[in-house]
Amino acid sequence: MRADKGATNPALRGYRERRDAMLKALAETLPDAEVLGIAAGLHAAVRLPAGDDERAIVEEADRRGLAIVGLDKYRSRPGSGAPTILINYGRHPPATIRRGIMELGAVVRATRRRG
Repeated sequence: MRADKGATNPALRGYRERRDAMLKALAETLPDAEVLGIAAGLHAAVRLPAGDDERAIVEEADRRGLAIVGLDKYRSRPGSGAPTILINYGRHPPATIRRGIMELGAVVRATRRRG
């Protein structure tokens, strides 16, 4: 495949727009988060600061209708790494992604206040 093929492929261009919307929203809403694995597909792992409670974030996100996955349960030693969540950005339009990330930021801030 040619390196520039994604620039003209409508499907790839759409995914790129979604990815870019997610990255921009995360940078604005959760600037202390680190995005991992962004080149690997339609999901991104988002590593949060060590003091964040991954389980509380996932539970609160679920209560608010956000579908995220905490990655701690997949570790060989649960509790051994930084809180990390998985976000899918391949399904929704950029505006929906931005709103979802803003709500995720509210979730994280709410769990930090409780903690």
